[in-house]
Amino acid sequence: GDRWSGVGRSVRGTDSRDRSCLRGGRGRDAVGRGVDPLGSRDRYRTGYEGPEVLTLKDDLPLDVGPLRERLVRDGRLVDWEHHETIDSTNRRAAVLGREGLAGPVLVTAEHQSAGRGRQGRVWESPAHRNFYGSFVLCPKVAQAELAPITLVAALAVSDAIAGIGLSDAAIKWPNDVLLGGRKVAGILTELDSSANGEFCVVVGIGVNLNLQEEDFPPELRSKAGSLAWHGGRSVDRSDFVESLTQAFLDRVHAFEQRGFAGLRADYEQRHVLQGEVVRVDGGEGYTGRVLGVDDAGALLLATAQGQQAVHAGEVTLASSYETLGGAVSKN
Repeated sequence: GDRWSGVGRSVRGTDSRDRSCLRGGRGRDAVGRGVDPLGSRDRYRTGYEGPEVLTLKDDLPLDVGPLRERLVRDGRLVDWEHHETIDSTNRRAAVLGREGLAGPVLVTAEHQSAGRGRQGRVWESPAHRNFYGSFVLCPKVAQAELAPITLVAALAVSDAIAGIGLSDAAIKWPNDVLLGGRKVAGILTELDSSANGEFCVVVGIGVNLNLQEEDFPPELRSKAGSLAWHGGRSVDRSDFVESLTQAFLDRVHAFEQRGFAGLRADYEQRHVLQGEVVRVDGGEGYTGRVLGVDDAGALLLATAQGQQAVHAGEVTLASSYETLGGAVSKN
């Protein structure tokens, strides 16, 4: 496929085919599909195009050693595997899960040579500036109830952003994370089977940390952003990794204990579509006011036909043709 340079990891939540895999199969066919961080109609392009790793002179590699030792010693992670360059952190995490490593394990990289995108695109990720990582774990949740894990991950990312001092992170259903109305993070969840027959989940997360306004093409500056640009200061990437790891494990634990029903209120409090009138293209093609989400993570709409739970489609503001979401989840 085409090779694109990117300022963010090609990540997303489960689409309708992936959700069916979460319900009833290994989900191997989900590997390799994704959308770009801005949705189905946008392409991230910045800096260069080609196989080179983009590194600025002031960018420094992540200092993994002390933080890894602390996270493993405290029992938060079983292991943390860090790479300077890797094809895809999700792909490597899936291998670890299939080998029987129950996790939680974190796989990170400074640069990805084959971050996955829609239609076979390959995403080049600028090195030493952002977060590219994947958690692999075997959650204590029935496989049939696992679908909202991508919304749980979005909630954790917003927690992590708050944990480093930016308290206004918002979520756009199902799993985009925004600051100041600009997308700063995206998520790709995949399901696989471990060597002992248990299912494991790989949650890939990409976050724009230290990109500046000039790093984005002019046409994307109203849509894409970063923590440093929004906050006006650079982000210590080690601090962010620790904040994200703790937030993710805390939210997964709550999900295991109480299901997504126990997290709905927190999710809806940060949901930018709450109360908005939207149109859903695809599926039944509903137009309605967003009421929230249900216990399975579906978008609830008040429509002329009554209340509807939307599981798939492309969501836009009814008053605008601007795309608000790409592939969305389906049971």
